[in-house]
Amino acid sequence: MKNDIKVAVIGKKGSGETSLVKRIAKNAVSIGAIDVGYIIKDGRRIYLFGASGEDREALYRELAEIGIDLAIVVVDPIQGITEEDYEILEELESFKLPHIVFVNKIDDAEHIPEINAEKEPIYGS
Repeated sequence: MKNDIKVAVIGKKGSGETSLVKRIAKNAVSIGAIDVGYIIKDGRRIYLFGASGEDREALYRELAEIGIDLAIVVVDPIQGITEEDYEILEELESFKLPHIVFVNKIDDAEHIPEINAEKEPIYGS
């Protein structure tokens, strides 16, 4: 459908991408290593595809085949912002895929470490 929006929810293992998909799309199901669900907002169906970054190269190929419109990169602040998080963002930039960063598990703020301000930020497109 032309009005459908396809959103990939990705992140490093354990960042909470599956939980986020299932929280937003109550109808989400797991198909292999990918969780799929949808919501309807303003008459448009928004598909959510959740996957961990274990085999990112295969994942990005699959997302390209699906025709993803946007990626949500899930970051776990309890683990801190890691090199793997930066790699995911850089890879999305190289694919010119619009993306946003979602900071998960923020309700557990007492366990969040200081962010490394020395690392150059990467801004999504």
